[in-house]
Amino acid sequence: MDAFREAPAGLDDQNLVGIGKALPDEVRVAIETTLKSEGFYTGEPKGYFGPDARKALAAWVDAKGPLGDPPRPQTTAEQQAAPAPGGLDADVVNRIRDKVFAQAQAAKTDKQKLAAIKQLGILARYGDLPSRWVLVRNYHQARAIRSVVTPDEITRYALDILVSKPEGVEKPEFEFIFDLTQIAQDRKSNAVGGATLQAIRDDPRLQDPLTLGAMMGQFAFAPDACDSVLAAAKKAGVDGVGSEGCDEDTRTAIIAFAKAKGGSGVEAAARKAAAEEIKTLDAQAAK
Repeated sequence: MDAFREAPAGLDDQNLVGIGKALPDEVRVAIETTLKSEGFYTGEPKGYFGPDARKALAAWVDAKGPLGDPPRPQTTAEQQAAPAPGGLDADVVNRIRDKVFAQAQAAKTDKQKLAAIKQLGILARYGDLPSRWVLVRNYHQARAIRSVVTPDEITRYALDILVSKPEGVEKPEFEFIFDLTQIAQDRKSNAVGGATLQAIRDDPRLQDPLTLGAMMGQFAFAPDACDSVLAAAKKAGVDGVGSEGCDEDTRTAIIAFAKAKGGSGVEAAARKAAAEEIKTLDAQAAK
């Protein structure tokens, strides 16, 4: 239950309904049992996770307070994300990002908002973490973003944010859960598994068992996410998968598969194409 303390502000009822549907019956019963034993829930623990149980959970989180951040291990050079091939000068990326962020803030019409989102998408495909975070943070609540950014992309961006832990990003785990829940509601969860496998192949940081275990722990709170990973692993011919997409056997098998196969090329291709688009944007801005 401490996972719910990571982002108390995100515990609105609509999000809890989606998360509750994704939890196994025994987990919902365990949550209600704990809430009842600690005096927050007066009903019988039957795993229905109804309005009273959700209110009790929110009250429990409020009483316990936010969960402190775990100590962050020192990152080695090998754990850093690999730079994009033919990377652009940082000043160019910063300049375009500042311009796009200003346009997004000033946008009033749907056309202006959509134009800004498309340019944020270019920066995100290049690997710009601030742009990726804006999209991850707002994907589940902005239909316009979902019309531009695919479920595959938002999955890869969220995993990058989770493993990079950029400064200024607060509790991305819950935003990712909400995004996965929205993807499930849009009936596009099948994209999540494939994108996860691609991300693990392309990012060596995700091939660390402890790191991947922490990332996949978020999947268990979202509908269909673990099932999507398992289906994608089987489709890709991953040997030794477990009975669930998020269990240790499956994670171990996927890591071995990723190391044996090497990069998928999806991230590199996206960054290369985005770099050319950013150069075009910069040239247009200079006119």
